[in-house]
Amino acid sequence: MRTCIKDIYIMKKLLLTLSLLIVTATPSFATWSVAERGYGAQNSFVISKDEVVETPENNQTYAYIEYGVITKIIYWQNNSTNSYITSYVPASSLNLSLVEDITFMAKVPDSFKVNYNSSEGTVKSDVINHSDKVQVVESLEPNALQSLDIPFENQTQVLSTSINSDYSTSITVAPIVNNDPTKTVEVQVISNGLSFTSIATDNTNTPITINNLPSNEYITVQTVVKDSNGVAEPYQNTPVITANANVPELFNVRDVQEDKENISAPQAQTVVNSESGSMTASISYAAINNFDSSKTMASIMVVGPNGSTTYIGVDGSGGTVNVGDLSSMSNYTVKMVIRDINTGEETIISGNNIGG
Repeated sequence: MRTCIKDIYIMKKLLLTLSLLIVTATPSFATWSVAERGYGAQNSFVISKDEVVETPENNQTYAYIEYGVITKIIYWQNNSTNSYITSYVPASSLNLSLVEDITFMAKVPDSFKVNYNSSEGTVKSDVINHSDKVQVVESLEPNALQSLDIPFENQTQVLSTSINSDYSTSITVAPIVNNDPTKTVEVQVISNGLSFTSIATDNTNTPITINNLPSNEYITVQTVVKDSNGVAEPYQNTPVITANANVPELFNVRDVQEDKENISAPQAQTVVNSESGSMTASISYAAINNFDSSKTMASIMVVGPNGSTTYIGVDGSGGTVNVGDLSSMSNYTVKMVIRDINTGEETIISGNNIGG
């Protein structure tokens, strides 16, 4: 009996040792998979819910995903403001059925590449970039191909990045050469996945400079070759970081707390048109002391159903504005918004609700 117990003890130790060896020997990859091969410039990926971020970790790279689209690629640093990250849903609160309606962050492979089996039977790589689409599933089998080092060549050569006097940056690239007269070549640079800058080339590799880019951020450089029918063939680079302009920290020129305490809330009175049933609101707002229009913007905002919003710019003098064609059957919220031009910080002073 003692021999049996000893054998079981030895077996448990061996199994524990083996499991530790397996965990130690297995490389760590973010679990991404190629979802589909389309004809557009954007790739489409699937990730497991495990890759969604609960809390960002220092010196890690993440995709910032809004409404199912990668809008930013972030190298997270705790000592940085990461000012373009306004909010996100953590993994613990993620509802898979609402992924295309929310914002979240996900870990990305260090290589920015996702390996997959192509229809030709060969292993290829897709690069994770701005504007790519991302789906999330509960679980995903580890990508067994991800450990393979698949050669990837950037088609558009990045020659340099530079810093401008306004702390923006520029990037100079050499496009691919196109010898087919029926095709055209465009270079696209994306710093935010919901929009991009596209520049037509002269079909040579004459350098092109793209200006007004952010400092020290990942951007996407891609080339799109179009035929006479408008069919596009994209070539993506791996993401590249722009020059670090060491932008000085900016401060709001106004005292936010003081404004909230001293500026009276806007007040609205309404009149309903008896013939059309529409409603007109007359909104009075207070003066803003020491208002400098070169440093501060102000507006009256009327927010209606489904987030529909009307903005009316105002100065610091105080007065009255009128907003018409409102539905007398709906509720609206009236606000004054004071926005610092340098920092983008907004002070919101809520007024009364109208309608309904």
